[in-house]
Amino acid sequence: KAAVSKGIARITKAEIRAANATISASGIIPSVGGLALSGLIAIGDGTTTPSQTATFFVGGSWSKPFVIPAASASTSAD
Repeated sequence: KAAVSKGIARITKAEIRAANATISASGIIPSVGGLALSGLIAIGDGTTTPSQTATFFVGGSWSKPFVIPAASASTSAD
């Protein structure tokens, strides 16, 4: 799901599904060529909780994008 307004594409949820993995992403893509997306890769068969997950950030420009791992948010209280 996405919306475009004032030269900025706002991606609410983009998803790619394969037999054993799902990649989802959200963020913004300004029309001037930048990227600011965060996402999640989930490995599993799709019928149960994923066996592995990893989060990432995509930044930079269309011509020189970069992808870096992102820290997962902790849900436990310390």
